[in-house]
Amino acid sequence: YSPVCLNEWVPGICNKPRIKCSACGNQSYGTLNKSVKDDFFPVYLRDIAVASKHVLIISPFVTKQRMLQMMEHFNGLLEKQVKITVITRPANDYDENRKTLLSDLFSTIETGGVQMVYKSNIHQKFAIIDNKLTWYGSINLLSFGYSEETIMRLESSSIASELIESIDMGIFFTPSKCY
Repeated sequence: YSPVCLNEWVPGICNKPRIKCSACGNQSYGTLNKSVKDDFFPVYLRDIAVASKHVLIISPFVTKQRMLQMMEHFNGLLEKQVKITVITRPANDYDENRKTLLSDLFSTIETGGVQMVYKSNIHQKFAIIDNKLTWYGSINLLSFGYSEETIMRLESSSIASELIESIDMGIFFTPSKCY
């Protein structure tokens, strides 16, 4: 586990990759508190913004508002040929009221260039960026709201690989194919 430095990749402050975080004099680590759900989002978006190969998000539940908000961030990545994959429950898993809304939303997202993979009954919640950085916790990354949740930022390619294997989607994700 590696806590996130609030100055990571900030121009003029962060000297990565020239200087390792452990040797940096500009380290600034936030405290873990009840508002971590609110505090994580800017750092999460920053991590996504610097992706160079692949962003994988597993979020069983999605909301239209959060998906469209994330598409604003995904568009720049897609222009740079970064592959974005979202694994979520299919629209048919929802009641009739949400089924049509989600079908239309998923179609819009796919048309935008995001690979959508549908898997019933998933409950895992995590994101993996370039097979080395993982956001893992109880937060549905594409639908979170106001409930108390937790999330961790982990820098480890081995943890990322284990999580990819855990979703049993090897046909879509193997280290040699995606990263």
